[in-house]
Amino acid sequence: MRKFLLGVVVTLLMPLIATTAFAQTPGFTTTTVHLRAGPSTSYPVVATLPQGATIEVYGCQAGYDWCDISWNSARGWIASSYILTINNGQRTVLTPQVAVAVGITIVVFNQAYWAAHYQHYPWYPYWNRYYHPYHPYHPYGPYGPYHPYHPYHPYHPYHPYHPVHPYHPYHPHGPYGPLYGTHPNAHDYHGGIHRR
Repeated sequence: MRKFLLGVVVTLLMPLIATTAFAQTPGFTTTTVHLRAGPSTSYPVVATLPQGATIEVYGCQAGYDWCDISWNSARGWIASSYILTINNGQRTVLTPQVAVAVGITIVVFNQAYWAAHYQHYPWYPYWNRYYHPYHPYHPYGPYGPYHPYHPYHPYHPYHPYHPVHPYHPYHPHGPYGPLYGTHPNAHDYHGGIHRR
């Protein structure tokens, strides 16, 4: 009997739990904007929203730079700078401060979201092509691996302090170095005379 009552209570509370978990905040677009399949311009376009379109905001990523929204039957992501929401009775651009004030929560983007909303799109099988949780590798980035022309790389052929540069003025084996024929232990034949 106790299990039966517990099941009834859970069944009655499920709509309330679902409503709380998926609370929506009304909003509007500031201009014509692409609705993307993920929180980046590298994701494919789901739809193009007109200026002033009425949307529902489900949440934003940490930092509130991209937000998960719906428009009609389309679901996706747009940058928060293109969203107006109602704050203190006025339409206001969605900033982190405004998002907190109106109760917009932090949400995550993952493959489960992709599978839930995009299975009927032609680019659905290419999750790995689009998903880049970190900045993609750039060979000339400040923290990238070996770059042959990095000014401070120890193997740069033209580094001014490289120990084997053939034309370094102080290199002991350079043809024009100060040790050539001038050091007391140097050997050369200048004018046919051997000097030590």
